[in-house]
Amino acid sequence: MDIKMPGRAVADVAIQLQAEPSLSETPVVFLTGTVTAPQIVRHGRKAGGLRFLPKTMPLETLIARLGNILRGHAQR
Repeated sequence: MDIKMPGRAVADVAIQLQAEPSLSETPVVFLTGTVTAPQIVRHGRKAGGLRFLPKTMPLETLIARLGNILRGHAQR
């Protein structure tokens, strides 16, 4: 999800997804242009179990990171 989604607070959407039994195990990833990659690394890649990725990363890197998140989630 884009962290600046119009019309809705993304944190509310993430909470609703996690509260829905059929979606509760779905990993939530926020894309943000307001936080840079070094800031994400410095503050941790996760907050409250949610992952944050910068929009500024190259597409190939984004795809690789999303693949790692999904693989890690599937191994649980």
